[in-house]
Amino acid sequence: MTPQVELAFSGDELNEEKWSTILGTAGLRNLVIWGGSVTTQDLARVAELKSLRKLVLGEMKIDDGIFTYLRPLENLECLILAYTDVCRGFGDLAGLPLRQVQLEGSPRVGDEAMAELATWPHLRHVEAHITAVTDAGVAALAKLPLEVLWLGPRITDRSLETISAMPTLRHLDLCAQGITDAGVRRLAGLPNLQTLWLSQTRITDASVDTLAGIGTLRELALGGTRMTAEGKLRLAAARPECGFVPEPA
Repeated sequence: MTPQVELAFSGDELNEEKWSTILGTAGLRNLVIWGGSVTTQDLARVAELKSLRKLVLGEMKIDDGIFTYLRPLENLECLILAYTDVCRGFGDLAGLPLRQVQLEGSPRVGDEAMAELATWPHLRHVEAHITAVTDAGVAALAKLPLEVLWLGPRITDRSLETISAMPTLRHLDLCAQGITDAGVRRLAGLPNLQTLWLSQTRITDASVDTLAGIGTLRELALGGTRMTAEGKLRLAAARPECGFVPEPA
């Protein structure tokens, strides 16, 4: 059996010789190209990599033209387009078996992109930190059986109304000043929530009892919140089995 292979390199290394290596690598399943002066057109040959299951393109000035080259990737399950200029075109990939998409740091990704992602029937994992996604974009994802969701900074407690009706959610990462104690109370009924990051939200000690009552939690991050040291100690005492992510010094 041919082993599964990953190749990773800087975009500055991308030339004809490198493409020959990529295209000639048996068993290539994961490809990572990060940084460098890469344009969308430089990535045209990605379309030939139909065996790929994971593609990472990050910190490069690629735009929505990239979706033309992604459509032929009939086995693609994970797509990471972090710190890029993509905006729209995700709907064109709805026929692929994509389960995971990460769009962190792509400022043109907004609510229209979330509406397009909602057409991906296999999608279970969405990361949209440091984007323009608002509560409307989160609402567009409401009917998907998501398991992992990362959001910020433009969402508010309204998004937690949507999220409270996502029973399959296991991992939720929120980094937004618009999240308060009132919003967090809506998470109390999620039956499978194991990891919850609330960094940089405006929650206070009023959320201690709510969080202590989520019996499924196994990891919690509270850095940059308004919860006091005393509140955090009370929470840790109430939930000794829950790991707390260390806060920056």
